[in-house]
Amino acid sequence: MNPWNRLLEKVKTIKDPVHGDIDLTSTEIQIIDTPQFQRLRFIRQLGPAHEVYPSAQHSRFEHMLGTLHIAQRIVDMVNRNAEPGDKIDAKNTFIIRLVALLHDFANLPFGHTLEDEGRLFPKKQWQNEIRQETLFGPVAAIIRSCIELFKRRPGKAPLNPRRDEIRHDVLSGLLDMLRLRYSLAEKVYYHHAKREASAIAIKMVAEAMKAHIIDEKKLCGLTDDSLVYHIREFEHRKDADRLQADERVHLDIAKKLSQRLEDRDLYKPVYEVKIHEIANEKKIRELIDGWEQRLDFEAVLSNQANIGPEDLIVYIPRNEMGAKAAKVLVQLPLDAAQPCCQLDALPSKSLPVEYADERDVIEAELGALNKRHRMLWKMSVLVHASVDDGKKLLIKKLCEEYFESDVQYTLVDIKSAKLGQTLSVGEKLEIARTATQTHATPSTQSEKQSDFSRLSLAIDSLLGSRN
Repeated sequence: MNPWNRLLEKVKTIKDPVHGDIDLTSTEIQIIDTPQFQRLRFIRQLGPAHEVYPSAQHSRFEHMLGTLHIAQRIVDMVNRNAEPGDKIDAKNTFIIRLVALLHDFANLPFGHTLEDEGRLFPKKQWQNEIRQETLFGPVAAIIRSCIELFKRRPGKAPLNPRRDEIRHDVLSGLLDMLRLRYSLAEKVYYHHAKREASAIAIKMVAEAMKAHIIDEKKLCGLTDDSLVYHIREFEHRKDADRLQADERVHLDIAKKLSQRLEDRDLYKPVYEVKIHEIANEKKIRELIDGWEQRLDFEAVLSNQANIGPEDLIVYIPRNEMGAKAAKVLVQLPLDAAQPCCQLDALPSKSLPVEYADERDVIEAELGALNKRHRMLWKMSVLVHASVDDGKKLLIKKLCEEYFESDVQYTLVDIKSAKLGQTLSVGEKLEIARTATQTHATPSTQSEKQSDFSRLSLAIDSLLGSRN
């Protein structure tokens, strides 16, 4: 008997609420039973999306089993329709199943939120050496002879699987998949409350990293809930005394954010920029690529508005967030496969004349979907509900000045308090008037005077010398 066939013998069946029976091999069961895999039971597949859709609680553990099941169904379907000699053999089936089972194995708590939206780590998932060592080591011992086979190679969705022609049914299915992906992005990934919850999670972890109470290796052993607990309860740990003064400041911010995330105490936008409204790409890119620069920018805005650093968050994801499915490779009657999202940009000579109609469909459908997906992108400056209207207006004005003016500020400039000096005296007085109106009912007159004095000092520092 072919040894690969023996490795594919099913020895256990799991009942799944979506897919029904999922059959597992001995190798797969050994992998699933490792602590590294079991932690995925407690990492949500959709991150903080359950803050919007309460039933969006399914885990990466369930997702991995489902992916394994669907991968096997694809293999079976390909083999039923393949020409003689083109079937997927037992060895490659074994590899496909393991890659499907492990494709998200290296995810962290709040994985895509921290990596794709927050950009807190330079390398993602399997590209990351720390996670390869920490998570893959125990698995490699189980499948030691197959370790070199775990390098993921992009697959192709053949639109001409048997002859040199385009399969219209496959093309329609591909476009349907991309429409569904867009719908998911619009309703879930870019939902305003999900974005606000993601922003809190990102800043919470970023501040915890600045406090040096957490790093990427530590995250590999945590789940969504244990991460929040670790931050909130760190004060009671024996090693809490070792923190330096600046680290304790960052820890205090992270603790407050962890409590707000758990309480669903979300923030609201005071300033937003859509993708077609970007006036200075360099300033936007600087905040997308550098999470520490983003914290610096948040600190400057907080100081200028005289609010707590935990009360302001800049949420600025990558502009391609959620568009992963559009990168699947597609084999047309060409010399090489092309990413699906680039088919609408192919030169006319790339397709034979008889496929002109298909090209028109690709240009119209994919072009529109790509444009609609890009239009979902938005940068938001979010503030907590406790911040009064006058300070919100000040923050909005400062953001307009930084992102929309022709003056080429840098983060060094705004950290030196240059931000805000170009606002007119009239604008600053209007901000002050708005602030006094929003403090009509504090508990005591002294509290009113104290709060207004702090705001007045902040505005006075912006006015600078009038000489």
